[in-house]
Amino acid sequence: MQLPPGFIVILYFYPMDADRQEENETTDVQAARQIEPGPRRWLGYLTVLALAGLVYGVSVAPGVLWQDSGLAQVRVVRQDYVGSLGLALAHPLFYLMAQAFQAFPFSESAFKTNLVSTVCSAVAVANLYLLLTLVLNRSRTFSVPVLVGVLALALAHTFWQHAAITETYNVSVLVLTFELLSAWKFLQTRRPGWWLLIFFLNGLECSNHMLATLTLSALVVWSLVLMIRRELHPAWLPAAVGLWVVGCLPFEYLGFQAWRQGQPLGAVIHSMLFGNFQKEVLNTRVSTGMVAKSIMTIVLNFPTPILGLALVGMIKARKILDGRLAGLLGLATAVHLAFAVRYSIRDQYSFFIMTVFFLSIWIAVGAWWWLDRYPRWTIAVFLLALVSPLVYAAIPRVAPRIYPEFGFRYPIPYRDEMRYFLQPWKTGYRGPDRLVDEVFGQLPSHAIFIVDSTPSWPFRYYQITANRRTDVHIAYDLFESQLPAEKVRRLAGVLEHRPVWVLRPFPGYCPSWILDNFELVKRGVIYQVKGLKPHGTQPAS
Repeated sequence: MQLPPGFIVILYFYPMDADRQEENETTDVQAARQIEPGPRRWLGYLTVLALAGLVYGVSVAPGVLWQDSGLAQVRVVRQDYVGSLGLALAHPLFYLMAQAFQAFPFSESAFKTNLVSTVCSAVAVANLYLLLTLVLNRSRTFSVPVLVGVLALALAHTFWQHAAITETYNVSVLVLTFELLSAWKFLQTRRPGWWLLIFFLNGLECSNHMLATLTLSALVVWSLVLMIRRELHPAWLPAAVGLWVVGCLPFEYLGFQAWRQGQPLGAVIHSMLFGNFQKEVLNTRVSTGMVAKSIMTIVLNFPTPILGLALVGMIKARKILDGRLAGLLGLATAVHLAFAVRYSIRDQYSFFIMTVFFLSIWIAVGAWWWLDRYPRWTIAVFLLALVSPLVYAAIPRVAPRIYPEFGFRYPIPYRDEMRYFLQPWKTGYRGPDRLVDEVFGQLPSHAIFIVDSTPSWPFRYYQITANRRTDVHIAYDLFESQLPAEKVRRLAGVLEHRPVWVLRPFPGYCPSWILDNFELVKRGVIYQVKGLKPHGTQPAS
């Protein structure tokens, strides 16, 4: 059974009567961990939650979106819990939450789906505040190191961007914050129930995204170390496995259904582990370009000198944190970073989301150590943590001047590619609606509209939700590299009685056999397929 997040938060605030510390801790470290009174933590928690909710509420996209976000919005409308990319990309927990959000009595479905990311992101930021106040507490509701860590995550490019659109990753971050809070609670109380809760929550996280298996590997190693040190009894292992299975039930149910419908068990397991991306998931080759891209992604998320505090935090962690918690954080950081660096897919930056989260913790730890020794830097460090939005506002104009090759060769109409990708906020963004309005207003009756997957979802969304231009056939599955000459002639015959249009007549965005064999004429923002080119009866080799 899924526990309501609010109930879980209350558990972490509940006063403890059996806190324990390692005997060899210094007096300074013990003093630093004194727990504030519950009401003061509640005040801080609710304040951070309200501010994060305000920022993300202003930033959230008001409607339908492109690419994966648009795909998710269409899946929610269709109540599709499986998708077409394999079970590893099914994300059932996210879609269960999105369906629940559809009950809100306001706005359109796409906006309510976007709100899932917005709400979960705000709670995740507040949970990080709670975690940092517990592990770095200095008898103040708001301390600068804690605020620096919270701002580092809240204003990190990828996290902020995913808070403003429909995405699954920040939901995983939310569940992960509960796992870490449970780990801290276990280390303080030595009560096995908190350790068992970690594995239930990780199973729940796996029902949202398979990135949770990376955290699971760190948790398993960490738990084995605790058992070797006799701080955890091995007898609790079966219960941990059982609770993980219970937490993962939404995902496991999809696998069971696929098997019951006739898919071989091996194929089902493969789909659950890899989806359609086995090659990328198992990639072991790391090129110089991938490393450079990874560094750029991290710098984009923390575009100020506070990033250097993360290294300080890692080095000084065992002098500041409980050594066992520092070990878990370090291991989880390494596992997620290693996976993301060698994950060779187009949206590789998204898979740094967990690394960004852990780096925010390390930045807070580094700020704690640095400001404890150099307090005159307090104001400077705090202000640097606030600089990120200014960088994001300027970078779309600056980046092309510094690096002219940086950019997008074939942009989508009504999408400023630089702003869309480099500025995380999506306040008032209606590009997809403008494109749909213009194209649907221009296409003649019973037209065939050939569009690549990225911009196709807004058109499909409005056909489903508003019955707009249902006479138009949205063709997005014609991307064979070659077609027999007979099929090229057949399309030429179709043109005699049914108009065919293309959105982006460029390689990779329009079937090559159309580009090689047919004349295209621009009309507004789209192109009409007019007829065969001279001698264009054979597909290109």
